[in-house]
Amino acid sequence: MKIRPSIYIFCGLAILLIILIICFAKRPQAPLETQRPLLPKTNAPVVVNNPVPANIVPVIPHVVHPAVNPAEEKEQAEERQKTFEAEKNQPIIFYGKLEDQFGNPVVGAEIEGAPELSQGHTNVFTTSDDNGLFTLDAGTGWALGVMPRKQGYAVATANISFYYSLLEPSHITPDPNNPIVIKMWKLQGAQHLIHFNFETYISITGLPTSFDLKTGQQVQAGGDLTIKLISSPKPSVRNEYDWSALIQLPSGGILASSDPGLDEMFQAPDSGYQPEFDLNFRKGDQQWTPRFNSDFYFMGQNGGFYGKLWLEIDSDVVRNGTALATLKGYLNPAGSRNLEIDNRLVTEAHP
Repeated sequence: MKIRPSIYIFCGLAILLIILIICFAKRPQAPLETQRPLLPKTNAPVVVNNPVPANIVPVIPHVVHPAVNPAEEKEQAEERQKTFEAEKNQPIIFYGKLEDQFGNPVVGAEIEGAPELSQGHTNVFTTSDDNGLFTLDAGTGWALGVMPRKQGYAVATANISFYYSLLEPSHITPDPNNPIVIKMWKLQGAQHLIHFNFETYISITGLPTSFDLKTGQQVQAGGDLTIKLISSPKPSVRNEYDWSALIQLPSGGILASSDPGLDEMFQAPDSGYQPEFDLNFRKGDQQWTPRFNSDFYFMGQNGGFYGKLWLEIDSDVVRNGTALATLKGYLNPAGSRNLEIDNRLVTEAHP
């Protein structure tokens, strides 16, 4: 009996279908925890609540920053430079007043203004009026130096440079109703002064070191001025240390000066002196320093003479149990408080 070809074809397809079913049935299924849901194809963000397995490294999208515009960057830099130039080059107008030590106006003084960092650096000049008032207009710049001059007077104000730049915390704001007062000392006529200058080493154990200021000699006892210093034999600025000093004038007194310096200390005060001046620098104090220096007025021999002194003690400069000390100044041996300096009337201390 003959079998039709269609029967053969049907049987072949059936056998092939059975084979495919067996193969798929034997294929291993992925673990449930690694199966990921199919996400729809969309540009909108899709939130997947399933946690990302620890062995899956998330892909961080690359953020593309906008390209820097060179022209815009240059413009911003130029703008910052203009601001800087404007802050350091301010209009320089100075309103001032000259007074002597008695509070009287200094009339007819010549005043020179020297601008700093200004266009051209051109100095300007003016004259004080009958009230001691004056105005300087020096264009623009960073600061202005003010230099008054008059025969028979000396400048007695320490700082005669004034900042205008907004970059300086201490810049001034010109105000015609509040002129800045500059003191000038009306010279009384210099007298004979003795100049002394000591640069020596003094004991750091508290033993007194005495000085005869009139003879310029360091003495064992009986001097005009005595220093007792207690400090570290091995000073270390990094670790700090305690140190102290006592400055004494046994038959007189000493007074810290508020004047700008020896050259501007024209007359000793008539009162306020103390027998000693005490220094104490404790480790850890905010004002701690290994070195001290300052100006003083002094009186000796119960008013027998007056003088002015610059003293420096360097507790960190030590050798063989002594530290460096410097004393220099002038005294008027005639008992006058006049300390004006005329080099023609100054002699060096000698035995």
